[in-house]
Amino acid sequence: SLRPRRRERCAGGTAPDLSDGKAYASINNSKYINTTSPAQSLIYRRSSASGGFSGHPTLPTAQAALLLGWIQQGAKNN
Repeated sequence: SLRPRRRERCAGGTAPDLSDGKAYASINNSKYINTTSPAQSLIYRRSSASGGFSGHPTLPTAQAALLLGWIQQGAKNN
């Protein structure tokens, strides 16, 4: 399962609210999720080892693949 590890603030803005009941609405917008080009989704690019940004934690490869698959399937709230 994909569960947020921690809430972080990033340079240039605040992190989405990942608390229970608010996480989906907080990340399900065009800033973080791009269902047209899933691999370009900010949430995926910052989480995957191949596209991680300096200072940001990355997901293990298997979890990054799950995240990408979820976005490719429409990023549904399930």
